[in-house]
Amino acid sequence: MKTFYSIVSIATKPFFDEKISVGLLCINDFETYFHFSSAKLKWVGKFLSNDAKTQALNSLKSIAFEVKKSDIESNEFFINSNLPFSSSYLNYLSRYNNNLVQFSAPIEIEIELNSVVFEKLFHKYIFAEEKFQVLKTEKKQSIIETFRNTFKPKIKQYANTDFTVNHHIIKDLITPITVDLFGKNGAFVTGQAIDFSKETSNLAKDINSYMYLALATEMNDSDAKCYLLGEEPKKDLVKNHQIWNNARKAKNIEFLTFDESEKVIEYLERRKVRPIENF
Repeated sequence: MKTFYSIVSIATKPFFDEKISVGLLCINDFETYFHFSSAKLKWVGKFLSNDAKTQALNSLKSIAFEVKKSDIESNEFFINSNLPFSSSYLNYLSRYNNNLVQFSAPIEIEIELNSVVFEKLFHKYIFAEEKFQVLKTEKKQSIIETFRNTFKPKIKQYANTDFTVNHHIIKDLITPITVDLFGKNGAFVTGQAIDFSKETSNLAKDINSYMYLALATEMNDSDAKCYLLGEEPKKDLVKNHQIWNNARKAKNIEFLTFDESEKVIEYLERRKVRPIENF
């Protein structure tokens, strides 16, 4: 997956092409990351008029607002899966170097974009002493973790949980895949719960992996049953919502919400499904 970054700078003396970097914008096929340093901007403000300082701050806040409608006064960086920026658009912005706020031409890097990568790039190219605010002191259990903790004990007598399926079990499977549920009684039965609100690139990987397993299972066993469980993501997570919609319409799986998971247990009991090690 292609990752691009662009350095956001403030032109202190445009005539002499003098500028100071204050922010970083990173994009890939699914997400946009953006952050500017308030501490560095305050220092740069010493070289600007009051009007220019106000204009620069408003421009940076406007970018933050476009990337994610959030508390732009916090010291977090902002992430958006709706991708309001692209490499071609960054190229377009970089050509307007007469502006107070300037963008460098996008640079491609062979690294998968995530929060850790973004922070390292920011410290390297913008401000080494920038401290990103840690908003959470303790991890709150997610909906999918809560569901798995209640669902798995109910199915253990019928199927394997957290089971890694490999080519010894499904011969057309190229790489192993770990699923929440895997059992057999004549036909294979698989099940996977997925968080449709997670980072879009990771969601796409999870969906593609499970759909590949479902297809390979069906090719080896036409009577196989494959369940996918998940909840509808917020509609403003446009790409996630599109993936959720597509998953619900897939023909080789049965899609259920977490509230409908009893249907899986009823099927396992009715068909006398058992863990695979018992075969």
